[in-house]
Amino acid sequence: MPIGVFLITRSVQLLVLAWTGNDPGNTVWNRLLSWDSGWFVRVASEGYPQGYTYDDSGVLLGNGLAFLPGYPLLIRAFLWLGFSDQVAPLLASTLAALVAVVLIYLLGKDLHGRRFALALVFCLGALPMSVVLSMGYSESLFLAFAAGSLLAMRRQAWLTAGLCAAGACLTRVVGVAACIALVVALVLFLRAEWRRADGPRLDVKVWLRIGGGLLAAAVALPLYWWWVDARVGDDGAWFAIQDAGWSSRWDFGQGTFAFLEETLRAGDGWVPVSTAVLILVSLALLVAAAFDRPWPPLLAYGVVIVAMALGTDGYYHSKLRLLVPALVLLVPVAKALSRARPRIAVPLAATGLLFGTWYGAHMITVWHYAI
Repeated sequence: MPIGVFLITRSVQLLVLAWTGNDPGNTVWNRLLSWDSGWFVRVASEGYPQGYTYDDSGVLLGNGLAFLPGYPLLIRAFLWLGFSDQVAPLLASTLAALVAVVLIYLLGKDLHGRRFALALVFCLGALPMSVVLSMGYSESLFLAFAAGSLLAMRRQAWLTAGLCAAGACLTRVVGVAACIALVVALVLFLRAEWRRADGPRLDVKVWLRIGGGLLAAAVALPLYWWWVDARVGDDGAWFAIQDAGWSSRWDFGQGTFAFLEETLRAGDGWVPVSTAVLILVSLALLVAAAFDRPWPPLLAYGVVIVAMALGTDGYYHSKLRLLVPALVLLVPVAKALSRARPRIAVPLAATGLLFGTWYGAHMITVWHYAI
């Protein structure tokens, strides 16, 4: 059932994507493989570069070392099976998205029941930038790892939770959100154990699973950074490459605030204005979710996702894509949809799906910059 709901949203996305644009050469396939997709495919097929990359003037450029290995390894598996470099990344994203949807459904069902879980899956597919889940991007795989980690935390499978968090960290840097959620979940678990009337029941096996999970989650991303440093022969190489290629650095939200202030005061373009408005809507949804007192690890995970997306400088038109994995933002809407009567929920859901799929199609068809 959750896969069916998600496939409906993806089918609508593809139909809307096919409808937008009037350039015969810019096919739906090409648009789904645009921008960062090329980087992932090159890393998967050619491997990582040996060091820094410079232009003819000696200026440092971004290169494949900025892209973590999780998604390229999945693409490489499909390449090994004989699929072309045009098909492999989309198959990888599709498979990862389907796994993510099942895990998100199970998590939602465990939290608030079946109707909520189905609404949560639908809301994910209807997000304005959910088109990225159908593209050659790493968000689908990241969501699969993150949702798997959260579900394992919920079921107190600590080693699995840590390994999934490690997978998330090796797919996107924002995987640290899953690590922080794991710490929150462990604190809640240990506090509950120590408050038991008959005392805690923690044997050696439990402690080993906890320790193993925490260790895996904690070392995954630093190990990749260390490997890049060793490969390039320079400390902080990953950060230098990321900054040079994508102007992405932590600035405590100064860049985002400046963008919002300028755009809301004097902006006149559809993309910047709509991006600013949707960022504010996302913040409002985060506040609404927090006041509803959701499961603390889910809230912690979402807060870190939002903080890293908005607290980092970089392309403003990528912000909404970076917010797609922040599942807690969907909780207030999913609860409202699951509780509403069908005559109210259906037209609202349909309207939201059409707008969300059109917005994503517009951003990879008409908008001329990377998402």
